[in-house]
Amino acid sequence: MAVGDAVLAQSSINWDEYLTIQPASGDEYIITNIWAEAEIEVYISDGVKDVQIEEMLIYPFSLNGYKWIISNSLYLKIKNASSGATNGYIGYSGIKIKD
Repeated sequence: MAVGDAVLAQSSINWDEYLTIQPASGDEYIITNIWAEAEIEVYISDGVKDVQIEEMLIYPFSLNGYKWIISNSLYLKIKNASSGATNGYIGYSGIKIKD
């Protein structure tokens, strides 16, 4: 993947588990959109400590137009926080900004 390419994915995530967005070593992304089927919590992590930076608890479950810059050492984790304790799809999109 080259600088300027889109980074995007969508996965089914179990209740109370995380979708991790962590670029390869030396790469950096700007994540601009996150969406889900149900409630989510967004954390920034250094692998030791997770700090909650956002949550979406009402429909539609999407965070759009953000500019989270992440790297291999400081990355995003999105928690399926569904009150219904169900599996659900969580996805994201952004751009690769550094190789």
